[in-house]
Amino acid sequence: MSTPQPFKQLVRDLLAAGFKQRCYVSYAWVRGELEATGRQVARDTLRHYLSEAAERGFLFDAGRGWYSCLSRAAVLSEEPVKGWVEMITAQFPLLEFTCWSTVHWNPWLRHQVNRSATFLQCDPVSLPAVHEMLVARGRDSRRNPTAAETAKNPLGPDTVVLRPRIAAAPTASGPVATVEQAMVDAWVENKSFHLFDPAELQEAVQAWLKVERVQLSSLQRYATARGVKVDSWIEDLPIIAK
Repeated sequence: MSTPQPFKQLVRDLLAAGFKQRCYVSYAWVRGELEATGRQVARDTLRHYLSEAAERGFLFDAGRGWYSCLSRAAVLSEEPVKGWVEMITAQFPLLEFTCWSTVHWNPWLRHQVNRSATFLQCDPVSLPAVHEMLVARGRDSRRNPTAAETAKNPLGPDTVVLRPRIAAAPTASGPVATVEQAMVDAWVENKSFHLFDPAELQEAVQAWLKVERVQLSSLQRYATARGVKVDSWIEDLPIIAK
């Protein structure tokens, strides 16, 4: 027996109410709201309704088990890292790497960053060769620097920090990192290098999440892999219903 049509409308009404206050809702939240009304629905049926709502543009995919009302996906511009990308790909055309810049955060910060440092990840075997090439060209390359090393030699306005690729990093379509990777990496690197005021970085994350849609499941997995507690950093934000 098929589920009555009014039930489908109930799902849509719950989503509409949720998106008035939040930018992201989870499958678990939707199911919980339905159960609070005393209605039960098969998991496959509910997933079908949500997929149908996505096809009609009522909501948008925000990763496994997450949905958003934001139509615009968050994507980093190539411009802040274009010079680095061109230099490295010219010398190592087969190298797979990702990078992001502190400049990528400027639209979301109250104060513009004054150190346009770039952070690059690639496989650990290739890291020394990339570093040596950049140094040979007179660039300020830092291979896996520690906080103590950077305290003695602060990051400059044209520094690139090289890090070994982390297997859990979100998959990017090219050398420019995903927003999800940049968000987590910025949080981790900030503890050592004080790139941003911590409170302002938290505000910037929330401001970004309110305007452009991220893949929350990917963000959560990577944050967990890097030791970032997502409950206080992401999941407890008022714009997210889990």
